[in-house]
Amino acid sequence: MKTLNVLLVAATEAEAAVFTKAAVPGAGRNTPFGQDDSPERNGFSGQDGISQQGDFPGRSDFPERERDDFPGGDGISDGYVMGNLNLSILVTGIGSTATAWALTRRLCTGPRPDLVINAGIAGSFRDSLKTGDVVIPVSDCFADEGVESAEGFLTLSEAGLQDPDKHPFTKGRINTFSSAAGIYYSDTGDQSSGAGDQQPSPFFGKKTVVPDSFFKLASGTIRSVNAVTVSTVTGSLETAGRLMRKYDPDIETMEGAAFFYVCSREAVPFIALRAVSNRVGIRDRGSWNIPLALENLTLVLENLLKKLC
Repeated sequence: MKTLNVLLVAATEAEAAVFTKAAVPGAGRNTPFGQDDSPERNGFSGQDGISQQGDFPGRSDFPERERDDFPGGDGISDGYVMGNLNLSILVTGIGSTATAWALTRRLCTGPRPDLVINAGIAGSFRDSLKTGDVVIPVSDCFADEGVESAEGFLTLSEAGLQDPDKHPFTKGRINTFSSAAGIYYSDTGDQSSGAGDQQPSPFFGKKTVVPDSFFKLASGTIRSVNAVTVSTVTGSLETAGRLMRKYDPDIETMEGAAFFYVCSREAVPFIALRAVSNRVGIRDRGSWNIPLALENLTLVLENLLKKLC
């Protein structure tokens, strides 16, 4: 069975710990593929970004015993072997700018991964998406990049500043595989389609060694959603309503579209997983449940990684 190099991307150390926990069972240390991916080497400490943001748990939110169980002792690993998978973790820092810089640098200077997986928390716009639910964003956009006008907010494409259908965009959004359309990307780079509208392959039709069954499993067992990426976490019903009317999203993140953009432009297979930590709207930290979101995210990720082994 061919060895797959899998790059695991998270914004914070707490979210990166999801990867570590999922990989630890039966895993051994590996250095060649991921030796340059530690947060210190990619320019981010992760913890610094958490302490400045204040909205994400840092290492102190994990019991000391659990942190000591991580290889390396600090919750971040240079690399693991899990079956036929070489797993490498990249902590980018919070937000689109940090994510785009760190991921681009890694893809351009390090060994090329066969698959990139992004995981983290998200806010939900839907009553049907409960705290702790894990979803797969299949479409994302930069929701607050645009122009204010007399008619209201205009996206860059609506303002005539960006072609809404120039790669990697389709109608102003960036898509990964479409579970609704039944389109997956096989190990020959071909599409197998079912009913519905086909979406363009983010892989440029290039050969990928990631088995088709992985994407089928992901879309068949995890709810697919549309996402928006923002630079400012929504904290009011007014803003939440505006985003709903404009984009009709299911979830909100601060990094998703940047992750989609870089992977699409670099033509590397990718998938994102997000766990709901809170409802988008009036800011009430007491109603958030980040530990539950991260716990469920770990279980789902571990199951998917086992299917790749």
